Amino acid sequence: MIVRRLYSVAAVAAVCLTTLGTVGATPATAAPAAPAGPTWTITPSASTAATDADTLYGVSCTSPTRCVAVGNYYDTRIHTLAEVWNGANWTMTPGPDPSPGSDSGLAGVSCTSVASCVAVGFTSAGSARQTLIETWNGSAWTVAAGPSNSPTQGSELGGVSCTSATACVAVGGFLSGSVFQTLIETWNGTAWTITPSPNTSSSLNNNLSGVSCTSPTACVAVGSADNGTSGRTLIETWNGTAWTITPSPNTSATLNNFLAGVSCSLVTACVAVGSADNGTSGQTLIESWNGTAWTITPSPNTSSTLDNNLSGVSCSSPTACVAVGNADNGTYGQTLIESWNGTAWTITPSPNASTVFSNYLQGASCTAATACVAVGKSDNGPGAQTLAMSAVAPGGYRLVASDGGIFAYGGSPFLGSMGGMPLNQPIVGMAATADDQGYWLVAADGGVFAYGSARFYGSMGATRLNKPIVGMAAAPDGKGYWLVASDGGIFAFGSAAFAGSAGGIRLAKPVVGMAATADGKGYWLAASDGGVFSYGTATFKGSTVGKPLNAAVVGISTSPIGTGYWLVAADGGVFSFGDAAPHGSAGGLQLNKPIVGMTPDQTGNGYWLVATDGGVFAYGDAPFAGSTGNITLNKPIVGAAG
Repeated sequence: MIVRRLYSVAAVAAVCLTTLGTVGATPATAAPAAPAGPTWTITPSASTAATDADTLYGVSCTSPTRCVAVGNYYDTRIHTLAEVWNGANWTMTPGPDPSPGSDSGLAGVSCTSVASCVAVGFTSAGSARQTLIETWNGSAWTVAAGPSNSPTQGSELGGVSCTSATACVAVGGFLSGSVFQTLIETWNGTAWTITPSPNTSSSLNNNLSGVSCTSPTACVAVGSADNGTSGRTLIETWNGTAWTITPSPNTSATLNNFLAGVSCSLVTACVAVGSADNGTSGQTLIESWNGTAWTITPSPNTSSTLDNNLSGVSCSSPTACVAVGNADNGTYGQTLIESWNGTAWTITPSPNASTVFSNYLQGASCTAATACVAVGKSDNGPGAQTLAMSAVAPGGYRLVASDGGIFAYGGSPFLGSMGGMPLNQPIVGMAATADDQGYWLVAADGGVFAYGSARFYGSMGATRLNKPIVGMAAAPDGKGYWLVASDGGIFAFGSAAFAGSAGGIRLAKPVVGMAATADGKGYWLAASDGGVFSYGTATFKGSTVGKPLNAAVVGISTSPIGTGYWLVAADGGVFSFGDAAPHGSAGGLQLNKPIVGMTPDQTGNGYWLVATDGGVFAYGDAPFAGSTGNITLNKPIVGAAG
């Protein structure tokens, strides 16, 4: 059978939502091979009692190591369920049940940072279900005041999408007499309000189950609408002023079609997924938006006579999407994952917690083409347990030279450079966006150059500085960055908030770099003597001040969880603090050229060091994908970013 979300309010229900160090002095001469695609593995997740029915319906990740998943568990009634992923473990985070003794559940979640998430669902606050909205501040969940259409008519939300902490859209349905109609609510940073949304008919069921926004003025919501004979796909579009129905195709004029989830990487690039009956069984349904029209994109199935269903989708770019759901094997439902490479959808092998009980995936979140998380449930006989799995590949890295030349390796794409272009001052560093589809370069005068998905938010290029810029760090949401000068002065742009600086402090040694916390509300500065300065939510975990160093510290990188950091010295020595685990160093190697920086891989279980000749040293699970160590460079390498 087609698996449908427990809380759908429409009659045509919709499912909502160890690598050796490589010596830079002797790099490989062959062109780097393309990285292998990530393998999906189950990551143990928290569940309540073995006899309870636990399910995760939605997940939202701000990085490969920071995710929030929501759902519900059932003992004698339905309770909200929320869990947090820190890159190593899933931890249950108790959320409030707003109506003690009554049912409450969560169906979707959207996070703009590790300390800003919105989850939506329903609560039974009286004679009928009402909408439920909860917010996460990084440490606790609280119930937010959200409107419902009527205290005596059912209302619930199935999906949510936030583009910032002050701009969210939630979708679902409400009971109007004897039929369900679309429901859309909007958050403006102060209050949730109901936004008028169209229906195909006021006398037939209409319901929205998923939504994706690329900006506060550009959203797409999907679901299903009854036409009196069968369920039809339903897609609505927000232009900042009004919601309108956008024509969407169906596989048949007489058989059920519905859409459960949607993901937009651009205003002109969206993917919606669901299921379509073929007369015998439900089959996967994928539709694509190119900015002009929705079209059905061919998608594979495990069988044409057994049910295949897609419940959620996440796209990190127009050419990298993952859709998840379940496929019947004749006895049980098993997990189903399909991947889009810009040309075709293919089934990707996915694990199951059990081969003798059903397994279902309900939601997915990808922060990059090689970093995805999926959630759902696995039956265990007496009940069901939460199911979570991830596909994270170490990815690749880029090197930047002082003339702005960029050298890309592994899965990190080349997106442009300043090589060959006149610069007022040399490039001194770079930072990459979380999706690895963009990066910024910064010059010593504070000039900033943006490429790919990275946007320009300002620079210090036209301002006279006391000391030169020596580095930069990207805001975790990809919508801002900080620049740091050698005197510890900080310059914040976009969403990167100023939290303090060492600009007015007399320093023993110059600052050489900076790293941001995972929540984007703090950062560390590192000086050449290994001194560390903490601001905002960044916590001081130690330094090398007072310790004899063989060579000066040249950089700092933060751990994925954001509660630790590494310092790297010019001789390749690596110093670990907090939860930043040591994976090795080049401190005992004879180098052709000094180290100038380091960058961690996407898993946080490895890192790369880079020398001025472009020699690359890989540690932990960070793979060596190539270097410029054997290439004559116009200018020296000055930094790297994953």
